[in-house]
Amino acid sequence: MPASTLRTRLLIVALVALSSNALAQEPAPATPVEPPSEPPADYTDLIEEGLSESSMQHWAEARAVFRRAHAIFPNARTLRAIGMTSYELRDYPEAYRMFVASLGDTRRPLTDAQRAEVQGLLERTVLLLGRYSLDGI
Repeated sequence: MPASTLRTRLLIVALVALSSNALAQEPAPATPVEPPSEPPADYTDLIEEGLSESSMQHWAEARAVFRRAHAIFPNARTLRAIGMTSYELRDYPEAYRMFVASLGDTRRPLTDAQRAEVQGLLERTVLLLGRYSLDGI
């Protein structure tokens, strides 16, 4: 096998490995802290701001606000909102992670309608994610 072919194959393997690692990385688990039973006032203000940004299709701004809300009062519904804004931004790996997390989170769980909506978006997101396999290398 010529050296240039071998180098090309090694480069492809390295790029795929880097891409796979980026998709597979999960945020480090935080120290479990029992959230308050009711959301704090600043959380509610942030949710309203995020919804306002979403209604104007300011997806990046909305996602940033929903992330701040989630940091204050983590729950399934904020994960859903982060996933939906990520989907609109075409950040499909992030949308996938947030949708899966929202379906499994028991803090302020999704309603049946929200769960059905997230499941549908998750199925569409999976179709938009790339998968690679290399044979014979």
